[in-house]
Amino acid sequence: MEQKRIYKPYFDVNEYIGKRSNYLTVIGLAERKPDDTSWRLRCRCDCGGTIDVLPYQFKNGAVKSCGCLRNTIYTKQDGRSKHPLYGIWRQMMQRCYNEKSKIYRRYGGRGIYVCEEWHDFFKFVEWSDSIGGRPEGYTLDRRDNDGPYCPENCRWATMKTQNINKSDNIVIEYNGRTQTLVEWAKELGINWVTFHNRYVRGWSIERMMTEPVHTKPDRTAGA
Repeated sequence: MEQKRIYKPYFDVNEYIGKRSNYLTVIGLAERKPDDTSWRLRCRCDCGGTIDVLPYQFKNGAVKSCGCLRNTIYTKQDGRSKHPLYGIWRQMMQRCYNEKSKIYRRYGGRGIYVCEEWHDFFKFVEWSDSIGGRPEGYTLDRRDNDGPYCPENCRWATMKTQNINKSDNIVIEYNGRTQTLVEWAKELGINWVTFHNRYVRGWSIERMMTEPVHTKPDRTAGA
């Protein structure tokens, strides 16, 4: 009786396990069916589903999800594309999972992710409704800039609040003391926006701390 020939994968699956591409993470080698011509990688999608893909499809990102990306981010059938929060949700997902996004390195590239619950757009809407909805002119803000997008870490905030939040994460050491940028500005009696601008412009710490704020001359004086 002729023995059935066993073909081995042409690649080492251990080199792929745990690696991530877009929404997919490799979890093992897919079972090869009799009519399959190639070995495939078994991947788990961020939505919880699984899909089998060829190694080159995983490497070059040809397959981005188990199919949920097509059914959620780009679908128009359930009307989500017309919802006022859809653009915000989509941008959130893109900057965390789309490596081609210009700002991916500042989000997904440094480990910022979207909680599993919010991968469902309508769960994101439910959260917004539960806190009174999005006030006009407010944007989505994470309280902890190193934390994920999730109900516990997010809020609707003005750009001013967001800038303060970012400034609270800038730590400055001066004369043996360490405080955040906002704390130093308050102690020195300098508007935090002015103080933040000094930091962004690359002023030395000494100059930031000691140079007085220049006020515009009163052109009406002596008139």
